[in-house]
Amino acid sequence: MADEQAGPSEQQVLTLHKQMRAELQSIANKLGELEVELNEHSLVIGAIEKLDAQRKCFRLVGGVLVERTVEEVLPAVTKNKEGIKDLINQLNATYDKKSAELDEFVLKYKIQYKGAGGQQEGAAETEKKSTSTGVLA
Repeated sequence: MADEQAGPSEQQVLTLHKQMRAELQSIANKLGELEVELNEHSLVIGAIEKLDAQRKCFRLVGGVLVERTVEEVLPAVTKNKEGIKDLINQLNATYDKKSAELDEFVLKYKIQYKGAGGQQEGAAETEKKSTSTGVLA
């Protein structure tokens, strides 16, 4: 009985595991969105850097289309691109850290995924099910 009270219940472990995976998925989704934005900024920079500096240029700022010159817009778009790169680097570091935490959590609580592994491993696990203390996710 002391062992049961010392650690979280199986349901708590599963809930925490799902939360950790959801957080990791959320970070991955945000990274994907930022990669698309970075690509868009690169395309815009590539298109307008060849133009005359005094040429009219339109930029969407906070949902409002404003008229500027290429000379004014190019540094702002370049600065935004650098900010996106920095954010991507930070999120990659966070993703790696959270992924490592999830891996440690999976090892600590012996979490096994359904359908993970080959056919032979599945047969061996069927025999061990009665003695296993891990959590099946």
